[in-house]
Amino acid sequence: MRCRIRYGSVFTALLAAGCLMPQKDESLRDLDRTLRKQLGELSDPDAGFIRDSTHLLIVLATAAFPTVSDDRLTSVARDISRYAYHRYERAGEVDSVSFFLREKVRRGVGHIRHTRSFAVAELGDSTATSMTASDRAPH
Repeated sequence: MRCRIRYGSVFTALLAAGCLMPQKDESLRDLDRTLRKQLGELSDPDAGFIRDSTHLLIVLATAAFPTVSDDRLTSVARDISRYAYHRYERAGEVDSVSFFLREKVRRGVGHIRHTRSFAVAELGDSTATSMTASDRAPH
């Protein structure tokens, strides 16, 4: 039997898990602030985890990113995931990073429009000290 996962179901599960999980620790709040500073207020970053503390999740608002090709979106997602991973205080505990773009429907409700996941090995070393507008903005 083939199982089809609907992104709406995944989002609902993530939302429910988020409501049951303890408050963010300071390292995740710091990462949120760092991403907000680099990507702007419209990005509305929300860092967390998909499973325990090994799979870092970066959720950003679609409003900060115009429509782009899949290839360009993957490149931007990798750049932002790399940036977040290398600035996360507890990065040594992480084995992968997922990047979600969330479209807000109304308060407390959103749709995940795009997802990309990367193993830490795919993110490589970070040589840049900060992301520039051209690094983060899809063209």
